Amino acid sequence: MTDRGALEADYFKAAMQTLSTTFCLDTPGAPTKDELVSALLQVTAAANIVDAYKKRIYYGKPVTGVKDVSLPVEGFRPESVQTLLHHVMGLITESVELLEVVMLMSRERGSSAVPADLLRHLVEELGDLEWYRAGVYSYLQEQCLDITPQVVQELNGLKLKARYSGGQFTGTGATVRDLGKEDAALSGETDA
Repeated sequence: MTDRGALEADYFKAAMQTLSTTFCLDTPGAPTKDELVSALLQVTAAANIVDAYKKRIYYGKPVTGVKDVSLPVEGFRPESVQTLLHHVMGLITESVELLEVVMLMSRERGSSAVPADLLRHLVEELGDLEWYRAGVYSYLQEQCLDITPQVVQELNGLKLKARYSGGQFTGTGATVRDLGKEDAALSGETDA
């Protein structure tokens, strides 16, 4: 049986061989830096609205307003993080494509079986998300950080253990978070 970590490392390496090295910001026919920033702010604003609704629908948290989008636009240098930005933007766009598939699937509500073409499309979009995810991990490794999916999963488990005292989801745990306790768990300062 093959080690999961070795498989992911092989996938990350192979995925990065298909990475575009082109970066055409502010070139003729391409968006300007200001247009890129505007689009990113719009996506962030829309995601914050969806996040507020998700918390209301799944966690019971009242929607009292949507988080203001105030990213540090001044000094934003996309070229300094162009590869990472590429992967994060890809995660956003592929997530939206995944959502579109789910919305198409919901139209099949009269049937208990989802059409095979939609399931294939779902898997295809998951594959695209995996490619961009591999890019983020490759970026972290280029920064000499030994961060693997297993490490992230382990850290996330510690955070969730700190958030949900009984190990089970609660609406209160999801909405009234003790970020200090979560940070302490992530840094190993407690056995939360």
